[in-house]
Amino acid sequence: MLSDDPWPSSWDRKRFPIGWACLMLPCVAGLIAWRFPSAITHPASFVAIMATLVASWFGAVWAFWRSDKRAHLAAVAAFGLLARLLFVLAPPELSGDVYRYLWDGQVLRRGLNPYATPPTPENAEALGAVAYDKMNHTSVKTVYPPLAQAAFALAGGINNSPRSFMAMAALFDVACAGLIVLALRRRGLPTGRVVAWAASPIVLVEFAGHGHSDAMGIAFLLLALLSLDAGRERSSVAALAGGVLVKFYPVVFAPLVAMRLRDRRRILVLPALVALAYVPFLGAGPSLVEGLGRYADTWAFNGSVYELLRWATGDRTVAKILIAVATAAIVALLAWRRVDPWRAGAVIGLCWILGTPTAHVWYVAWALAFLPFTGSPTLFWLGATLPFAHLASIHEMQTGAFALPPWFAFVEYGPVVPLLAWEIWRARRSTT
Repeated sequence: MLSDDPWPSSWDRKRFPIGWACLMLPCVAGLIAWRFPSAITHPASFVAIMATLVASWFGAVWAFWRSDKRAHLAAVAAFGLLARLLFVLAPPELSGDVYRYLWDGQVLRRGLNPYATPPTPENAEALGAVAYDKMNHTSVKTVYPPLAQAAFALAGGINNSPRSFMAMAALFDVACAGLIVLALRRRGLPTGRVVAWAASPIVLVEFAGHGHSDAMGIAFLLLALLSLDAGRERSSVAALAGGVLVKFYPVVFAPLVAMRLRDRRRILVLPALVALAYVPFLGAGPSLVEGLGRYADTWAFNGSVYELLRWATGDRTVAKILIAVATAAIVALLAWRRVDPWRAGAVIGLCWILGTPTAHVWYVAWALAFLPFTGSPTLFWLGATLPFAHLASIHEMQTGAFALPPWFAFVEYGPVVPLLAWEIWRARRSTT
């Protein structure tokens, strides 16, 4: 079990002015990203801006973590909304995923099958693709599930530009914050803890700033868990299916949800809904899963445990199998012991971040959604260091090579082992 408080100490009212100042800094960063976008793509200024965001995050958490006052929650909400608005206005400089969303949505609105229509030069010319030169992996068929495709089509239909998708992601990000507050109240925890999500550099930059669809998937996952808390089991399973139909990651929560259902057969609705959503796209044939297969087989970036296992075994497939088995065992143990899903989510998120071959910055948000319930120092560390992995994108702009310096992994993942050991020791000590 992870620790409950990242910085145990007596409460001090002097923290609040510091906290308010820390909430303002992301707004300044958003303003810079909007008015001076080149600052985001220069290594030195990017590091300075991101370091400021990380410091302001820590300061805001330090100030508001134990607060349950409405005024403080309102301050977090107000400054958070302003920061998100400014990041939505800024161009998405560090990731091109939003341009793939534009393509998939455009394909679906034309009545074509996105799983069979990759953005090749021929297809792009025929459909008049927006910002084709900014798309990545143009030869790969889409990996995004059907509900994500529907959202892409809707957002692009409103305004066929990146900003529409960034605004949509920001709205789901705000919804996540609201769901976290409701879950905190149900558990008698201070609502100020939501600042760990609301002021996170990863959450701000990746959703409002780059429009990643993970915000939508996380919102459905949190809705599923909150519905489960309220005893609305059918709604919980349906929301979990919604999460899986945006990104596949929430499927790992199925055992935890199933163990808490009065009628565990209801979990069978999950695969039924997922399968039903794919029916309109079956005409793609093998292409339906081709993109996902290529992603699972060949993509690797910024990994940790996976890279160690691949080096030790000399076989990437063996490394992936070992990680999958270990993750399944951990999820099964959490489900069998009926660990609160809001706490188990942090453990599962850590397993993913450390085990995945591809640890993109925005993937960490799936774990950060559960940080307010655990206060895990390990998650705080990863949430503070992984944003700098965008240096790979900046390096690509300058040299054409998408890569991080070899020492970067030691900075990101080196402290994880001692931090986890300390958390486990604290947890055991608190139970004895």
